[in-house]
Amino acid sequence: MEDEKILQSINRARARLSIPRAAVSAEAYGIFNKKEDFKAKKIPKSEDQMNRIKARILQSFLFHNLDSTDLNIVIDAMEERKFE
Repeated sequence: MEDEKILQSINRARARLSIPRAAVSAEAYGIFNKKEDFKAKKIPKSEDQMNRIKARILQSFLFHNLDSTDLNIVIDAMEERKFE
């Protein structure tokens, strides 16, 4: 609890000084987040769909530096949607 108050105070001070954060972590650890429990979602898609999705997401800084294994996991979990 005390650590949380310290972090909140630091974040408020940074916001006032406009100092960007050094890092962000959204990882939660505990009994509910075991690596062996993870089962990647896989949505069937054609090779053409996979290529379109890959080309598009590699334009994003969020996905640009993924290795090929992780990139394929992300692509497998995506569903292509088209909008007018």
